[in-house]
Amino acid sequence: MIADQVDKYMDLIEKSLKQIQDRKALIQRFQLDLLRTRELHRYFNYDQFMELANKNLIKILILRGLPPLIKSPHYHVSLPWATFASNSFSVVKIRGCDLGPEINSKFPCLRVLSLTFVKLDEEIIDSLLANCPLLETLTLQLEYYDDYCAHELCNLAKIKLRNLPKLKKATIGGVDKMEIESLDHIQVIVLHCKSGPYDIGDEKLINLVCCDSIKELRLYSMFRKQYIQDLVAKLPNLETLTYHILSRKGL
Repeated sequence: MIADQVDKYMDLIEKSLKQIQDRKALIQRFQLDLLRTRELHRYFNYDQFMELANKNLIKILILRGLPPLIKSPHYHVSLPWATFASNSFSVVKIRGCDLGPEINSKFPCLRVLSLTFVKLDEEIIDSLLANCPLLETLTLQLEYYDDYCAHELCNLAKIKLRNLPKLKKATIGGVDKMEIESLDHIQVIVLHCKSGPYDIGDEKLINLVCCDSIKELRLYSMFRKQYIQDLVAKLPNLETLTYHILSRKGL
């Protein structure tokens, strides 16, 4: 039975961790590639894995679920509450999972946060970022591409980045608008906008307020020439501008 195999596997992992603890060695990295067969999820207890990880105060957490498939129904693993029970993480990278309805954990040590193919809304994002005072690198990829077509995982119109005093790099994909306010240390912005050339009517599609530290800007979308010129004019220390002409229908 699959359930018996999982139990044996968990026992093996727990014994291995016990041996490491007896030697007073710390586990720095915990990576879990989640099962790819839908039927197996009935037998799999993620709580057990996360409890083992949290006991060791790990620094790096990587969880990888199913990538989105156009010809198959989306199946995202719902992460247990135990996933965010630890406040020792410095790096969290999650792909193809659901975070759950409430994210109230604090991440005082978190420096890198990457959420790829994760269903998010403004409330979840605000809650997460409000508890990451040391965050330096942020990646939010909310859409995926197949045969040069973009597919949305959630309808997120806007992202606001503020009160992140240490943030240096932000990579955002799958939104219509981004607002960045008073981030003194941010140097790199990578933005994949959903809007195409006929969608742009708001002059604040990318709203940068007091962000003179930006040195590199990468844009993936379709913007009017004048719009880009006006945007660059607001960035006195910009050294590198990369512009990839993309639309929701392809290159």
